[in-house]
Amino acid sequence: MLMDDPDAPGPTFTHWVLYAIPGNAKGLPTGLPKEAELRAPITARQGLNDFRRAGYGGPCPPKGAPHHYQFALYALSAPCDLPPGAARPVAWRALEKLVLAEARLTGTYGRP
Repeated sequence: MLMDDPDAPGPTFTHWVLYAIPGNAKGLPTGLPKEAELRAPITARQGLNDFRRAGYGGPCPPKGAPHHYQFALYALSAPCDLPPGAARPVAWRALEKLVLAEARLTGTYGRP
């Protein structure tokens, strides 16, 4: 799963890289630790976001027009064997050839 802000100044800003989510997962619990290797309450791996940290980095757009935040979840044809802490470009190169389907959700957030 990737969470990006395409409205960020400069290139698209990645807020979250999450992979190796079990195929039987029904959702994500709140408050996941900001660790590259998750073991509980769900097993998964987190890559480096553009804050250069593992885990979710929330939105903080500059004042003005709201930004769009895009979540993309991918169904893969095989398990992902990336090590924990992979940066987005590395993760995407490994995942893109395994994508069978994707789901996207876009939300907006802004500060007046």
